[in-house]
Amino acid sequence: MSPRLRGDIASRMLGPQVRSVWYFTDASDGFVAAIAVKVNTEVFNKAEDIRAAGKLCIMNKGIVVRAGMIKCQGSTWGEDFVLSP
Repeated sequence: MSPRLRGDIASRMLGPQVRSVWYFTDASDGFVAAIAVKVNTEVFNKAEDIRAAGKLCIMNKGIVVRAGMIKCQGSTWGEDFVLSP
């Protein structure tokens, strides 16, 4: 697949999840496509620990408790991942 086609497909599939992060809301379509291409999808089993240090997490499906708060579909955490070493 060409890089542009890959970006278009990734943006259509993952663009809404990327834009759910507050600082990507007003980003250009090209920027969102570039981020969407780099997104890694991970699936976790019930009661499994999520080791997400230094990662931006976007909850697509399910429920997780993070720092005493319940997170569900559309929730994000780790927004400060760019500050991690």
